[in-house]
Amino acid sequence: MNVNRQAARGAGRVLLASALLCSATAVNADLRRVADINAGPESSFPSQVTAFKGRAYFAADDGQNGREPWSTNGSDATLLKNINEAPYAEGYGSSSPADFTVVGDKLYFSARSSDEGSVAIWVTDGSAAGATVAVERVPFKLIAVGEQLFFITDSRPDNTYGGAAWVFDGSEATPLTGNAGQVSLDSSASAPFGGKLYFAYDDGSAGTELWASDGTTTARVMDIAEGAGGSDPELFAASGDTLYFVAFDGVARGLWATDGVLTAKVDDLPAGVDIYDLQVGPSGPYMLGYDDADQGEELWLLQGGELVPLLDTQAGTPEGSVYIDVLADYEGELYVFVTESDGVESIVARQFLALTTAGQRIVMTGIDGVNGAVEFNGRLYFNTYVEDETSELGVSDGTLSYTSGDGVHKVADLLCVPVAVIGGTLYLVAYDATHGVELWMFTGDSDGGGGGGGGGGGGGSASRAMLAGLLSLRLLRRPAPRLRPSPGTV
Repeated sequence: MNVNRQAARGAGRVLLASALLCSATAVNADLRRVADINAGPESSFPSQVTAFKGRAYFAADDGQNGREPWSTNGSDATLLKNINEAPYAEGYGSSSPADFTVVGDKLYFSARSSDEGSVAIWVTDGSAAGATVAVERVPFKLIAVGEQLFFITDSRPDNTYGGAAWVFDGSEATPLTGNAGQVSLDSSASAPFGGKLYFAYDDGSAGTELWASDGTTTARVMDIAEGAGGSDPELFAASGDTLYFVAFDGVARGLWATDGVLTAKVDDLPAGVDIYDLQVGPSGPYMLGYDDADQGEELWLLQGGELVPLLDTQAGTPEGSVYIDVLADYEGELYVFVTESDGVESIVARQFLALTTAGQRIVMTGIDGVNGAVEFNGRLYFNTYVEDETSELGVSDGTLSYTSGDGVHKVADLLCVPVAVIGGTLYLVAYDATHGVELWMFTGDSDGGGGGGGGGGGGGSASRAMLAGLLSLRLLRRPAPRLRPSPGTV
């Protein structure tokens, strides 16, 4: 990975952390805090917000039981279960639930029942009594495929180190791969599609190739790079009746696709560009990559069977670098925030843009960052912030806004990250100086946009723990970029 690219990302993260130090809150009538889970100015840092049986389930720290699973219906917040009952102290007494995954009428997640014990797969029917250990294995990734739970571990069935794929039928976990093989532990190299789990696997005979399993039958889909070399498939992204992925055919890396029957290359990847993120939205598959020659990131969209450049930053300086954050695919446009760095510490340019193959337009000016974007009730909601030039570390305007095709409308002054839409409610993780970082909810903009009324929360300084927590939630909104080129990268 290019060092300048690392510097740009680092500079952007420092800038965001700096911007989160202070905020002022004016609330809209439809916007409110769900609960002050960690009472007072301390923060509960809610995360992993997931819909299940009409409620939002999430992980949070109430300051007494550590980080444990919670749920809400919007009018209350309830601790599901104190899984790790060890005395709470900094870094101890938390089960740290993660990877919430719904399969039928069950919610699965990973958690640790004691500070000394291993992480296991837990299951709940939504009740505390129904929260129990399902599988005594440490999961690398949980994946719902229809009514089945698949999971990947970093240990084989014989407990030796190496990736393995499993299926759980509600009572017993069955390995899908053997003790001699290796399932890829790249989190982007597995995905549900067409009632099967598709994953990258090396069974010892043909290198790492594309495999699929319905829980009963497991087989190689195709030997893309014929022989023992392996195609190293990764960056899986499903859309309708097509699963897209990136693979090496023995000559070059390319964008591939399968419908479960036929598997073929769609297009070669752009020469000299290290593709590290593949997503699929209403506009089609799009990819982010880094061009070492131009010292900048590039964004490509698949149209008509060809990869079309949407944004080529072409920073063009040995020291500088450019970072593109894809926020949303909404109404035929890709919304992105572009940050250009001088390669040291300074941010020299920022742009909030909406892109199509026909061109680009500026969404907003005069802002220094965008914290996520979520489509809700036909509108795209996002949080923007502006640095406070009168303060060494601060923010003068953390604003929740939306766009609906006729410009940008302000909903309220609130520093937040939109995270999920559940049951007609937009959930956000938000900060104010009185209550810290907590879970908020928004039910709709009854006055059609415009500023919120009434003051609340006030300004103030936040702890470094709050900054780290809210920043980590922001970064979790997109997959982490790969830190190494794949085999065959030009």
